[in-house]
Amino acid sequence: MPSLEAPELHIRTDSGIVRVTPPTTTTIGRGADCDVVVADLRVSRRHLTVVYAQGDGWVVTDPGSVAGTFRGVERATRFVVESRLTLRLGDAESGPVVEFSVVTPMPTEDAAALSAVTVGRGADNDIVLPELFVSRHHADLRQVTTETWEVRDLGSHDGTYVDGRRVTSEIVTVGQDVVIGRSWLRATRGGWQVISRTGRPVLEAVGVSAILPSGQKILDDVSFSLDEGRLMAVVGTTGSGKSTLLKTLTGFRPPEVGEILVNGMNLYDDFAQLGRRIGYVPQDDILHPQLTMRRALDYAAELRFPADVNREERRHRVDEVMDELGLSDRANVPIERLSGGQRKRTSVAMELLTKPALLLLDEPTSGLDPGYEKAVMDLLRQLADGGRVVVVVTHSVQSLDLCDEVLFLAPGGRTAFSGPPAGALEFFDQSQYASVFQELETASPDRWAGGRQRRPSTRTIDSRWHDAMAGDAQGAPASPVAWWSQASTLSRRHLAILAADRRNLAYLAAEVLIPALLILALVGKSSFAPTPDTGARAARTLLGALAVSAAAVGAANSVREVVKELPVYYRERAVGLSRSAYLVSKAAVLGALTAIQVAILVFIATRGSGGPATSVWPGSPLLELIVDLALGGIAAMCLGLLISATVSSSEKAMALIPVVFIVMWLFSGMAVDLQSKPVMRILGYTTSANWSMSMAASSSSLYHIEDDALSLQSPPPVVATGQPAIPRDARWNPGMGNWMVGTIALIVLAAAALAAADWVLARKEPFARRSRRLNGGMKRRLLGALRPN
Repeated sequence: MPSLEAPELHIRTDSGIVRVTPPTTTTIGRGADCDVVVADLRVSRRHLTVVYAQGDGWVVTDPGSVAGTFRGVERATRFVVESRLTLRLGDAESGPVVEFSVVTPMPTEDAAALSAVTVGRGADNDIVLPELFVSRHHADLRQVTTETWEVRDLGSHDGTYVDGRRVTSEIVTVGQDVVIGRSWLRATRGGWQVISRTGRPVLEAVGVSAILPSGQKILDDVSFSLDEGRLMAVVGTTGSGKSTLLKTLTGFRPPEVGEILVNGMNLYDDFAQLGRRIGYVPQDDILHPQLTMRRALDYAAELRFPADVNREERRHRVDEVMDELGLSDRANVPIERLSGGQRKRTSVAMELLTKPALLLLDEPTSGLDPGYEKAVMDLLRQLADGGRVVVVVTHSVQSLDLCDEVLFLAPGGRTAFSGPPAGALEFFDQSQYASVFQELETASPDRWAGGRQRRPSTRTIDSRWHDAMAGDAQGAPASPVAWWSQASTLSRRHLAILAADRRNLAYLAAEVLIPALLILALVGKSSFAPTPDTGARAARTLLGALAVSAAAVGAANSVREVVKELPVYYRERAVGLSRSAYLVSKAAVLGALTAIQVAILVFIATRGSGGPATSVWPGSPLLELIVDLALGGIAAMCLGLLISATVSSSEKAMALIPVVFIVMWLFSGMAVDLQSKPVMRILGYTTSANWSMSMAASSSSLYHIEDDALSLQSPPPVVATGQPAIPRDARWNPGMGNWMVGTIALIVLAAAALAAADWVLARKEPFARRSRRLNGGMKRRLLGALRPN
């Protein structure tokens, strides 16, 4: 007869179910070291203790909490769980609920005793993790033996991780951790415990050094550690490595020596898992100023949350963040009309949507007056008090007393002081922080060789050697949002930006109407229906002007689109944005815009000529001409995206528009005879205006129009026998074959430009630079790993 084990206890909180078995002693409270964490300020750090006592069974004890424990309205300090018990902590009516239930186990030899646990965001799961990054039904945990469990991911968007690896199915042993969302689940013999991560600091920098290819150090052996709820300011003189340190902490620049640990895991080894736990607010606003705050946050939530997070849930999270930052009353105000401090709060709100455990800010008070500066620092203090780690790079020292830690960096990236702000002035033997900056500038670098800093424990040399040999860094984390959904969201956001910017709409209208009216006035009359007064080249001039104008319009539409929002793009890439979805959304919206503009251009410019009379395809000749020229404009638009991805500023991009116009004009075939210049003719095949001109000429039977015009001249032109009066390109002859070749050529040009833009962006991204730096600096990393501490 198989024996029965002691009854198992199930403890349910908002975080899910924890199963405990005798003789386990379980603690419940707000403290990170408790077995069951209840994150509510009314809950004491160690609020309850749960033990199994022979004779009494499971006993819950309140060892002296401040606000008390209640069963109904009764406050007590000792409770016996007979079958089921419901308690409220801290308040009899509204305090967080903890439910206890006793489960009598099956005989240990019976296979039915093995457990099955579901984990997810939905309330029907055994372990409920109320995070928007967690899928409704995220993972299934099935006990295989008393010592092992099988972890199966249920097709979640954000993934299930074991030992830093994303897994679909994995066998784990008792004591091993599984990471889902931002929660750690530890396997036990009786079930799973939602735990606080091993008591390790949230953020550790261990002997971090950054070294340029020349060998110059820009960070020199920087170390610190921060627990949850801490606010640290990084201050120092120009050239002291503050921005480099921040890039290192965000995962954008790996240190050549040392490591960055987040909850005890190496940031660069596990970036796919850790990347979305880090919020980063760069110095430049990562905002689209034309949008209202609410719309900007709505689009950000769409891009960052999984597809099974519905609109109502996203909206609720946006409202929560705006309320937390005091922005609710400005929700429907365009960002460009917000004050500097409010814009910075909006940038912070973007990052808080995903509830990051670590928030990093680069000069958030730059350009703000002292009042706004104080307000921003007060905000960061509040955010840290909410359980986050906040690191801020700043030049301002008036609010350093709000910080828990301050890190002073000396020139060369060496730590001069690391510790509480109250000890800094004493350490530097100064009465004010301005004098500290002067001393940092003027003192010898050796002055800080023994700079005061708190060094976290480092790994062993063997482990660091293993990390150095681990290979390439991981790239951007995989997105929780499907590719097509990203492209749709980005396209809708782009359309909203276009619609909200009335000044830009006026510019878009002017860039079409002005050339259309000029073409109509100068060359548009009777070009397709020649008269004795019409020149033989009139139709060629009209089509060439339209082809070049369409290309110029397309390039002008896109030439600033990427470079003007690179800070936004880089940040969204860091949280999983697909580069191809980004470029495709740009091409889709700008391609549609270009096509509409070209249609208006052609319709107006051909009014005086009556429009073309022939076409390759059955149907409207005017519509076919619009298609011919719109394809050329779209190909030029893709070229503009490539230019925009390549240059470093909007000004440089706009400076290239005249170059694009001149190249398109020269190679269109309208202005210069390319048939007598073989090399130039072949180069012309790489331009969209050349191909759209050939398609337009084929569609409108340009050579027939020119022949008719020549026959009307008196006297007719004298030419060599068998030679045309005007040089001709065989691709311009009317026919389906020539039209199809032109269409294919323009599609290839557009695709090649988009592919090249994708390659350029991939090379410019911090992730690519990070990988190249890791590979190129392997020798330095190995030497650093072996160097004694």
